[in-house]
Amino acid sequence: IFQLETVPAVIMFVGLNVIPESPRRILTAGKSVESALEAAKFITPGITKESIQGLQIQLLSTSNVQSKPYFQEVYEIFTGRLSGLVQVGLVLVLLQQVAGAPCISYYIVTILDDSYSWSTQVLMYHLMVIGGCKIVGDLFATTFIDYFGRKSLLLMGYGMAGLSNLGITLFYKFGYAQESYGPFFMLSLLLLNCEIIGTVVWVLLGELFPMEIKDHAISVCLICNFFLNYGLNMAFANFESELYYPFAFFCVCSFLGMFYVQRKVPRVSSTMAMETMQSEFIAFCCDSGEITTLFPGTVAPLCTDKNKNNAAGTSTESDSLLRSG
Repeated sequence: IFQLETVPAVIMFVGLNVIPESPRRILTAGKSVESALEAAKFITPGITKESIQGLQIQLLSTSNVQSKPYFQEVYEIFTGRLSGLVQVGLVLVLLQQVAGAPCISYYIVTILDDSYSWSTQVLMYHLMVIGGCKIVGDLFATTFIDYFGRKSLLLMGYGMAGLSNLGITLFYKFGYAQESYGPFFMLSLLLLNCEIIGTVVWVLLGELFPMEIKDHAISVCLICNFFLNYGLNMAFANFESELYYPFAFFCVCSFLGMFYVQRKVPRVSSTMAMETMQSEFIAFCCDSGEITTLFPGTVAPLCTDKNKNNAAGTSTESDSLLRSG
């Protein structure tokens, strides 16, 4: 299993190192002009590389924007005005882990082997069923995330995960695990719902953080996710003889996750996230007369509309979101 997991990990690592920096990443590094130019390549067909480079040199020679040291930027996301959003993101990562999916996925073979006296072939068939449930959960979340909404799917996922963990706890507590398919059914349902939770959480994190802290905040969430996963997997191994203890813990945490999502997680959408990125791009483009001149068919009309809105004292939904942070 380790060797199989190594192959996609290496491919992903190589891919991440060959993918060019996105306009958003360039913008967060303090290079607004470069970011606008890179973004303009995607929206202006026929633009030549030479004209981009010439204008870039001209504008950067007058640009005094300096990026902050990396660790200072990371520190500021925990102490600045957006620290509350970072805390919400970290709690979502924590709740995703303590719902039980990482431990169950890692120890599912051991759990089923201890609970049932199946042959290796029969065990593999049941593992295929569980794997199919995870795929179904992922596809369901991906397909209906905009239809039901992020918050609604999280509430459903944590609620169903809590009920599944409760059922598994009762089966193992009262010794009925070896007498029925109940634990297997509950484990499959739990992994399906946890897959929904995982998919929605990482989509939500991508839309929750504003552009100015997005890369650092998500990096911190990924690091915390790794260490939480490792710690829970190590702790779970100490309870293999009494499985109802960890599942009772997962049950309580799942219902706490449901409560936290209801109270603390804002409702966001991909439309608002894209409008926010568009507003920032327009703002940086309009601040530079040279960029407006170079792209008269695309940037200039956007700046005209923005100036009209400002003169009339009106704003779009994304402009309001930017001002509110």
